[in-house]
Amino acid sequence: MQRRPRHLAACAVVTASVLAACGGGDDADDASTTDATLAPTTTITVPDGSDACETDPDAADYEGDVPTVRRPCEIPTEVTTTVVVEGVGYAAQAGDGVVYHVTAVNAEDGSLIGSTWTDGQPANIPQIATAATDPAVTTDPSVPATTATAATDGLDAELVGAQVGARIRIDVPADTPDASGLFAADEVPAGTALTYVVEPVVVVPPLDPADSPRGLDIPVSTEALEVTVDDPIVGDGKVVEEGDTTVVAMMMLRGDNQVVLFDSWYQRQPLVISLRPELMGGAEPTTLPGIFEGLPGTRVGGTRVITMPAEDAFGEGGRPLLGLPPDTDVIVVVEVLGAY
Repeated sequence: MQRRPRHLAACAVVTASVLAACGGGDDADDASTTDATLAPTTTITVPDGSDACETDPDAADYEGDVPTVRRPCEIPTEVTTTVVVEGVGYAAQAGDGVVYHVTAVNAEDGSLIGSTWTDGQPANIPQIATAATDPAVTTDPSVPATTATAATDGLDAELVGAQVGARIRIDVPADTPDASGLFAADEVPAGTALTYVVEPVVVVPPLDPADSPRGLDIPVSTEALEVTVDDPIVGDGKVVEEGDTTVVAMMMLRGDNQVVLFDSWYQRQPLVISLRPELMGGAEPTTLPGIFEGLPGTRVGGTRVITMPAEDAFGEGGRPLLGLPPDTDVIVVVEVLGAY
C-alpha cells in the first residue's frame, strides 16, 4: 500500500480545537524522542548529463546543508540501502517514529522528483515497520559506509538503525511494493525506479505513561497576570527558537486545582508545535498563545513548566470538553523531544 508521508503537524499541532479532538484515551498507538535540527534551504543539487551517476557514493557530496543527489550508474534490481554519512545518538528501532528530510530522483535519468528540503518541512513515519536490521549496515562512526540488501517489510524498515544527522541513500527498483512510501505517492510516476537520500532529523521512541511528570511539584495558579516559565530539567540539546518546529510530550493541567486535562504520555503520542506563524494560522497563530510564548528558549531534552493566564490559554469560554471552566489558568508541562 502506498502512503503519503504525513507532516507531523497533521493532528498533533496544539490548537484549542485539536486538543479537544486528540485529547483523551490511553490507547493511542504512536511514537516519541531525541534531538535534531536542519535549517530549511531551497538549493537541491542534481547533476545533469547521462554520466552524472555514481556507483559508490562519495561522502563529500552528502555532507553539506543539502546533499548532492546522483542517479545510480545501473538501474537498481533490488532495494539497497547505503549509510553514506553516519549520524549521532540513539538509533531508530522498529516501532519508533522518524521525522526525516528526503530527496527523490528518478533512478533511470537522474531527474528530480521532489524534496522536502525545498520547503523546510520534513516528512514523518509515525511508526517504523517491524523488520530486522542487516548487520552490514553500521551505525558505528568508525566503520566506513557500507551497502546492504534491504529488508522486505516496506521502505519504512530501511530506517531501522538510522540516527539523527545520517545521510542514507536508498535505491529502489521500479516494481518494488510501496516504492513511493518515503515520498508523496501522487508525486512519484508509476513504474519508476527511484533513488532516495534521507536524513532523519528527529527519532521518537514510543512514549511511556510511566514517564508522565504527574509527580512534579507545581504551584497552583489562579488569576495569573502573565505567562511564566520554570525549567525543572534543563536539556543539553538544541535551543528552541522562534520559527522552529518542536516535537514534544505534553501534560496540561487546570491551574487552580492541578487536575490533568490532557497527557500525551498516556496517549503514547507526541505532539508537534510549530513556532512558525505561517504554519499555524498566519499572522494570528492559532497555537495557544501561552505555548507560543513559553517554548522558545527551551533545550531539546529539557522539561519546561509554562503557566498561563486564561487569556493566553482558552479564554473566557474555557474548554468544557476538556473539563476546563471559563476564565481558568492553564499549566502546561512540556518535554522537548526534538526540534528542527
